[in-house]
Amino acid sequence: MAKVNKKPINNDLDEYKALNDEMSKIIERQDEIRDKIRNGMVEVVVVFIDMVDSTSYKIQQNDSPEKWILRLKQFGEVLEEYVKSSNGRIVKYIGDEIMAIFDDKNKIEDSLSLIHRIKKIEEDLEDVTKVKTKIKIAIDIGYAYLMKYEGHEELDPQGTVIDRCARISKYCEPSTVLSSFNFVNICSFPGNWKKLGSTQLHGLDKVQIYQFGEKTIELNEKVTIMEKEYEELKEKNDELSLKNKDLQSKLYILDEQIKELNEKPKIEIENEDNDEKTNAWNEIKELISELKRNIGRAKVPASKYARALFLYNNDQTEEYNSFNGRTFDELIGKKIVIQDMYERFELNTENKRNIRIIEIMEEIEVLLFNFTRDYENLDDEDLFDYTLTDADFWDKYLGYTVV
Repeated sequence: MAKVNKKPINNDLDEYKALNDEMSKIIERQDEIRDKIRNGMVEVVVVFIDMVDSTSYKIQQNDSPEKWILRLKQFGEVLEEYVKSSNGRIVKYIGDEIMAIFDDKNKIEDSLSLIHRIKKIEEDLEDVTKVKTKIKIAIDIGYAYLMKYEGHEELDPQGTVIDRCARISKYCEPSTVLSSFNFVNICSFPGNWKKLGSTQLHGLDKVQIYQFGEKTIELNEKVTIMEKEYEELKEKNDELSLKNKDLQSKLYILDEQIKELNEKPKIEIENEDNDEKTNAWNEIKELISELKRNIGRAKVPASKYARALFLYNNDQTEEYNSFNGRTFDELIGKKIVIQDMYERFELNTENKRNIRIIEIMEEIEVLLFNFTRDYENLDDEDLFDYTLTDADFWDKYLGYTVV
């Protein structure tokens, strides 16, 4: 027969209640801290400033390391003075590059005052270092967390905007300033910036890059491949080169034979080109028709859907503004567009219909590129680019007004 526990359970109940109360407080505190972290992002302007050709200077002064070390120190001191006078602060030194942030209420104007003085900075650096010194600057805006690291006085910003700005800086050239659409869009005079184009940044979305002042940089896509892939491509290129040379030799012999016969081959070149041009355009027309069918089947205002697609192709977002008539509730309701972290709306790239439409648009862009390369325009009066990033193209060949 089992022994019955005749002790009162009051103490156990009291302990159980105390544990429950303590657990509730822990959960409440955990929720509070979690909310603080999630709401802890602050909007900052981040600036990367890089000293040009510092590596080659180190190599030149290999036997006199004190010279390049002094130059590097002077670079930091001059830039610190300029950044501080513009109400910013340097948060990190990365070799011959510095990272600064601006996070007060006048951060846009303050950071612009810094980049406006790029020529003066270069002159002062040359005066101080006695060596001709060029710099390059990347600037961007976005939300970041400010983290504290042991042994580091300044708070270290972390976030997508830092990664994006760092990647944009790779496209900079001496005496230039580059930025993204996000920063240019909020500048007082965006006309001071020239669009270089759009590029896929490693690990990030496609980004529109702008140059401050005159356009001097060609935005070339940078692709990283494995060494094995490079060798395979090089081998294939060599094979094609040999085949091309062999073909040229055969054409030369054929040309000589024709000269001996004093005859010319009778080939209808013009008609053949016209047929090829018509076929190429018909292929584009079929895809445009498929694109319009997919837009129509969404059962939302087609012009608004088309505008959302146009903005997507231009890496732009849309502000919901009922005062200016910029509303698109139907697109929001069907999750065709979604809100981003800046409370603007962008195309939902996870929507199934959007995924198919994006595939169609990518096919159209490739065909349009090939068409204009081979035949220029379909109509000589078309004074616009044959691309889905051009509003006039949408208007004439798709029938949608997108601006």
